[in-house]
Amino acid sequence: MNDKEALEKLKAYLKCQKRQVKGVHEDCNNKKCDNCDLCYMQGTTGEHIEAIESAIQSLESHKRVIERLKKELKLAEDVEERTVKENPLQFDRVKGYAVGIYNALEFVKNGGKEK
Repeated sequence: MNDKEALEKLKAYLKCQKRQVKGVHEDCNNKKCDNCDLCYMQGTTGEHIEAIESAIQSLESHKRVIERLKKELKLAEDVEERTVKENPLQFDRVKGYAVGIYNALEFVKNGGKEK
């Protein structure tokens, strides 16, 4: 199952749960899931488990990306500091790299959204 399929199944599950909690649909009130498209969009129990596992893997991967970007930012800041001492003429180039890493880190932290 790819990420897109997992996301669709989890969104359908969430929508289903919200409907059941609100109790606004007669079929939801009577647990007539076979009459609902969301039932089929969620997939089988096995597919639901697979979708949750996929979501967990994506979140763990996201966390690893953030940690790696933090390490890269620290390295870039160290190089920037050393460069200022050794050769101030190179400062702009090194500073640009650190700013790029910082921006990438913020982008990932914000879930791929600009501030």
